[in-house]
Amino acid sequence: TADAWPSTRTSSRTTPSTHRPTHGSTSNKSMDDEDRRYKNFMNAIKRKRLQHLKEQLQQQEIVSNQQ
Repeated sequence: TADAWPSTRTSSRTTPSTHRPTHGSTSNKSMDDEDRRYKNFMNAIKRKRLQHLKEQLQQQEIVSNQQ
């Protein structure tokens, strides 16, 4: 029954893609702090990943130049 799976009911309400609540103006400061930290965290991960990819590409270029 639906009662046996409460997670399926609640998951439709809170999708992970929409991290910030819809009422952004009325949200308290701690939520904004959390949101900013989350964004900083994601940006840092993106930066690290991009840096890693750049280094990999440079390594491949070096290898192809040596051949």
